[in-house]
Amino acid sequence: MALLVVAGTTIGLTAHNLGPFSRQQIDSKTLGTQLYICVIALTTLLLAALLSEREQSAAALVEAKRREGRQALAERHRIARDLHDSVSQALFSTILQTRTAEKALRNHEVSVSGPIARALTAIGELTRGAQTEMRGLIFELRQDPVENGLVAAVGKYADQLSYETELTVDVSGPVDSLPISHRAETELFGIVREALVNTVRHADATTAAVRVGVGQEAVHLEVRDDGCGFDPERREPGHYGLESMQARADEIGAALTISSSAEHGTVVRIETPLAAAQNGA
Repeated sequence: MALLVVAGTTIGLTAHNLGPFSRQQIDSKTLGTQLYICVIALTTLLLAALLSEREQSAAALVEAKRREGRQALAERHRIARDLHDSVSQALFSTILQTRTAEKALRNHEVSVSGPIARALTAIGELTRGAQTEMRGLIFELRQDPVENGLVAAVGKYADQLSYETELTVDVSGPVDSLPISHRAETELFGIVREALVNTVRHADATTAAVRVGVGQEAVHLEVRDDGCGFDPERREPGHYGLESMQARADEIGAALTISSSAEHGTVVRIETPLAAAQNGA
C-alpha cells in the first residue's frame, strides 16, 4: 500500500509538472517502464504477503497439533493410571482370593472336580484372561506402542505376555521401519495384540508365532498358534475380538483372513497394501 501511494503520488506530480522528475522528458518508454516496475513490485509484494500468511497458518496448525498431541498423551496417561489403580488391582485381588479359596477347598479334602472347585477354576481363568487384556490396554495407553516400529512393539508385548502366561511367542520381521504410516502400524499392532489375547483366553495354546514381511506392494503379517482352533464363521455373543480386528483392518485398507479348524490351531493373516497404508495419518 505504501509503495502504491508513493508511486501514484510521484506519477501525478510529474504529470502536472511538479516534483524533481518534472524537468525530465516523459515519453511512452518512460511510462511503460514505470508501469512495468509498479506491476512487478505490487505482484511481488502480494505474493510475499500470501506466502507469509501461509507460513504463519502452517506454523499455527503445527503448534495446534503439537498441543493437541500433548493433551491426548496426558489424557492417555491419566486413563492408564486410573485403570491400573482400580480395575487392574481389583482383578489381581480377585485372583488372590480365588487361589485362597481353592487352597482352602483342598485342605478340607473337598473334591477338586466338584461344582465349587470347577466354578473357582473358571473364575480364576476368566480373571487372569481379563487381567492380561487389561495390562495390554494399559501398555498401549501409557505410551505410543509403535514408537520404535511395529516389530519392536510386538516383540516387547510378546515378551510381556510370555512372562505373564504359559504361552511362548516367537516374533520375527525386518529391523528397519516399515514403509507404511504410523497409523497403519498402530492398527496392525492392535490386531496382533487382539489375536494373541484371544490365543491366551480361548485357544489353550502353548506356542504362537508372529511373522512380519515386506513385499513390493504390501506388508504381510501373520499370527499363528498351535491351539485347539475354532469356527471362524461362528460368532459368540459378547465376544467382539474378531469384529475389532476386522474394523482395524478396514481402517487402513488391509485384507484380514482367519483360518482355523479343530485341533489344528489358528492363523490370522493381514495384507496391507503399501499405497493405502502410506496414505494413512
